[in-house]
Amino acid sequence: MDLDLQPSKSAEALEKVSQGAFSCTEEARHCWTTHEKNALRKTRLEAELRSLRSQLRQHQTRINAFVKEEQREKALTENLLHLQDAELQLGLPKLEIDHSKGVCWVGEPQDEMSEAEALGAIKISFDEEGTLLRAEPHPALGLSWLVST
Repeated sequence: MDLDLQPSKSAEALEKVSQGAFSCTEEARHCWTTHEKNALRKTRLEAELRSLRSQLRQHQTRINAFVKEEQREKALTENLLHLQDAELQLGLPKLEIDHSKGVCWVGEPQDEMSEAEALGAIKISFDEEGTLLRAEPHPALGLSWLVST
């Protein structure tokens, strides 16, 4: 039997094996840390995705409500236009309201007179809900009307 009793070779071999084990352990630790970071990132991204999907559903609900409101408004506008056509066919005077100026004209606005001088001009005001609060006809007509709230 030939035994190798050289301690320096055994120690070198053990040191190489130890360094290899340490290197593998460090690599495993690095892989595990990377795995944990990726798992945390995945969890955060999944939560963000759920939040964005919830926001999308809310936006879709609002869009659907706006589309329905637009359809109702279009139908109302069409009804009002048909009513206006019927009024004109019956010979009723045209009413034109300028909300920015707070004036309503019975008949066509007159170009040669100012708004205050036109007999067909009526000063009007509405509340936030669109209810008529006040209507003042031309003073020369001797009429006045006030809506109390």
